[in-house]
Amino acid sequence: MVIQNNNLTIEDAIAYRNQHPNRNNYSISELTNLPKFFDWVNCNPSDNSQFSMYLAGADDGVVLRFFWNGRYEYFTLKTWSNICSKSKVIVDIGAHTGAYTLTAASTNSNASIFAYEPHFMNFARLNLNLRRNGFNANCAHMLGVGERNEMMPFSISTDISYLSTGGSIGARNNSHITPIQVVKLDDFFPQNMHETIDLIKIDVEGFEGSCLRGMSSILNRGLPTIFFECIDHTAGSEVFSELSPLGYSFYEIDDLTCHIKKVEDIKPIFDDLGKPKMNTLNRIAVKNESLQRQLDGLSTQQ
Repeated sequence: MVIQNNNLTIEDAIAYRNQHPNRNNYSISELTNLPKFFDWVNCNPSDNSQFSMYLAGADDGVVLRFFWNGRYEYFTLKTWSNICSKSKVIVDIGAHTGAYTLTAASTNSNASIFAYEPHFMNFARLNLNLRRNGFNANCAHMLGVGERNEMMPFSISTDISYLSTGGSIGARNNSHITPIQVVKLDDFFPQNMHETIDLIKIDVEGFEGSCLRGMSSILNRGLPTIFFECIDHTAGSEVFSELSPLGYSFYEIDDLTCHIKKVEDIKPIFDDLGKPKMNTLNRIAVKNESLQRQLDGLSTQQ
C-alpha cells in the first residue's frame, strides 16, 4: 500500500496496519512517525474484555500502542482483567484516558468502579471513551489522590495537546503547571465502604507513597490487591514500607515476555542507558492468599 497522505481514514489505516506484524515492539518515537488517523480504535486487552478508544492523530500513546503494536501492557492488563472479574469495588488512580477503567468495566459489569484523573485533557478523553462504550461517566473524577485533601501543582512536560502519561503531582522545571484538587481516599469514601474496596491500580509517576498514606484505613480494613508502577528506588521503597507491615507479597510483571515472578523487594529495573525498562514497570501487591497461590503458580511455571 502506498501512502499518499499522512492522514488516513480508518479503513486505509487498518490496511496499512495489516502490512506490519500482528504484534510488534515499535517504540513510541517510531509510532508517532507512522501515518496519522482520527477515529475509534478497537482494543482487546484480554479474551473477556473489549472496548473502543479514540485516537486523534498521534495524541494518545496508549491507543497508538493498541493499534500499531497490537497491545498495550498486554500481560498486566490481562492479569488485571482476570482479577477485575472477581472484584466488587475497583479503584483506578491515574486513569489517563481509561485503558484500565475500560478493561474493568468491560470485564465486570457488576463492579463499582471509581476512576481518578487530574489532567483536564486526559479527563476529557476518559469521559469520551467511557460514553462511547456505554459506560456511566459518573465513575470518573477529575481529581488527584494523595495523603491529604489539598490543592497541589500538577506538571506536564509534553505539549499540552498530547494526552500525557507522564504528568505528575508537584512543580517541575520546564513544565506546564496547573493547580489540581488532591483527595485523601480514606475521606473520599464513607467508612462503611473501606472494607469493600478490593482492587486498586495506582499510576502516579512516583507519588505512590503519598496515595497509600491517604488510604491507610482502606488498606487495613479491605486489604485490596494493588497494581502499581515502580519507576525509581524512592517510590519503590515507600510502597514497600507502607504495605510490607500489612503482610503483602509482591510480584513483578514482564509485559514483553508475559512472565510474572515473586520478588522480595520493590526496585526498578534499568536498561543500559540507565532508564527504567518500560516492559518491567508494573508490580502487584497481594494480601489475598488465594490470589497469592494463583500468582505463585504462574511464577513457578516459568
